[in-house]
Amino acid sequence: MLTLLTIAGGVALIVFAIRFLRKGLDRIFGSRLGAWLQGLSGNRLKAFFSGIVVSVLTPSSTTISVLAVQVLQAGHLAGRQLLALILGADIGLTVTVLLISLRLERYAMVLVLIGVVLFQFTGSSRSRGTGQLILSLGLIFTAIGVIKTAAATVSSNHDLNTIIDIAAGYPLALPCWRRSSPSVCNPAPLLWGW
Repeated sequence: MLTLLTIAGGVALIVFAIRFLRKGLDRIFGSRLGAWLQGLSGNRLKAFFSGIVVSVLTPSSTTISVLAVQVLQAGHLAGRQLLALILGADIGLTVTVLLISLRLERYAMVLVLIGVVLFQFTGSSRSRGTGQLILSLGLIFTAIGVIKTAAATVSSNHDLNTIIDIAAGYPLALPCWRRSSPSVCNPAPLLWGW
């Protein structure tokens, strides 16, 4: 059960880090974010490559997509540029996954250290925002390391394997599972309406 909680904690850390990263972007760009995205997206090809670069730097294509839609609604970006930017952001996320496969989580604490120093001990809003971005990346890579370590123990954890087997066969019956008596509730009425 601790393994499952550790994995959930790692996922929660990723969610927090992405939110913290978004706040860092707000701190760096503020109201200039729309103009900045508009400048990066001058034409479709430029928007595509900008989406890749921005998504690699901020590993959340969803964040980039939401920002791009907001810029579109404000009238700073054309629809074709928006699509090119989002496509680039999705490809950038793929590049980020490739970077993760290089085991960058080993350097996560270096990113956390640099991020904390910039965020806590500098005065300008821009350097604090940059620290916030770097700290967020460090937290994301730390969370990935936590999830990898916890997931490695899943194969030897009998209880977790039982939960996974139940969830695979009877996804609606999972709340009924009990360790002492796996047949506490019959999932058939839930699944088949009997």
